[in-house]
Amino acid sequence: MSYNKIKHIGMREITCTLIGLFCLIFCTASAQYTENDIYNYIEQYRGLAIEKMQTHGIPASITLAQGILESAAGTSELAVKANNHFGIKCHSSWNGATYYKDDETSNECFRKYEKAEDSYRDHSEFLKARRYQPLFALPSTDYKGWAEGLKECGYATNPKYPERLTGLIEKYRLSRYDTLALNGTVTGRDSFQIEPEIVTDSLKHPGMPVQVSYPYAKRVVYAHNGSYFVIAGKNDTYLDIAISVQQPLYRIRKYNDLLVRNYEPKEGEWVYIEKKAKYSNDYPQHTVISDTETLRSICQKYGCRMSSIMTINQLERNALLKKGQIIVLQSNKRK
Repeated sequence: MSYNKIKHIGMREITCTLIGLFCLIFCTASAQYTENDIYNYIEQYRGLAIEKMQTHGIPASITLAQGILESAAGTSELAVKANNHFGIKCHSSWNGATYYKDDETSNECFRKYEKAEDSYRDHSEFLKARRYQPLFALPSTDYKGWAEGLKECGYATNPKYPERLTGLIEKYRLSRYDTLALNGTVTGRDSFQIEPEIVTDSLKHPGMPVQVSYPYAKRVVYAHNGSYFVIAGKNDTYLDIAISVQQPLYRIRKYNDLLVRNYEPKEGEWVYIEKKAKYSNDYPQHTVISDTETLRSICQKYGCRMSSIMTINQLERNALLKKGQIIVLQSNKRK
């Protein structure tokens, strides 16, 4: 169902004045950010977007696309200095902290948050206001209707706003997070794992890990594909693990091909404590089983070095994988 089909549902009672209540559409255009920034942003905030879809009914794809667009993938001045990812201005109802910067006029007042999570919550609560109620008559998977409706209800003054949102959603396949939320596979941000394939059950990994002796280690160490790893415990951090195996933190993060700066291991995750093997010794290839799989999660699963697998498959670090895609794990040139 398109947005035009539900405009009669209370829409005549709503004055959609297109005054751009809190959008920073063009100011983010001046911020210089890369595609890698976008991938990192998605990795970092998709769990929050899914949670807000489940609690407020706003498509996760829309929330993520708006966050990317209006915060320059988290690199804008407002996002960095005020944790404001959606350009929400103060308005008369705001009693919290403020941040001033030039926008449509000079020295405008914007809301300042203690953390990005507060910005996501405020964004969701703002969209529950009466003027946006017709949007909630749309299916939560109709991201095109939501994008069009946001502009019609005055969220944005840019006539290309719907196209910019849907362009991001389709290029980065953000609608898959709508499906995740609807399927009930995620019940909140804390239970959402960035790498859902990494679990303690060794049957989920090819082969069985072997316990090995590792000098000076203060926890059990295993070997898989000739690569040494430990299993992260509850509330473990990479620093905890680095100290326990007497390795520098930067090496532990490097060995595990981390894409997100502030990501910490989940309970049960395999954390490599030395360089992984370049390729898989026993498995020539892997078939992608779901859209949530990533190149990193596959490399962690097989104990392979991500740079090597990227090279033989001619893939970028943040490549989006498709279900059924073949990832080659061995090379005739390997030593």
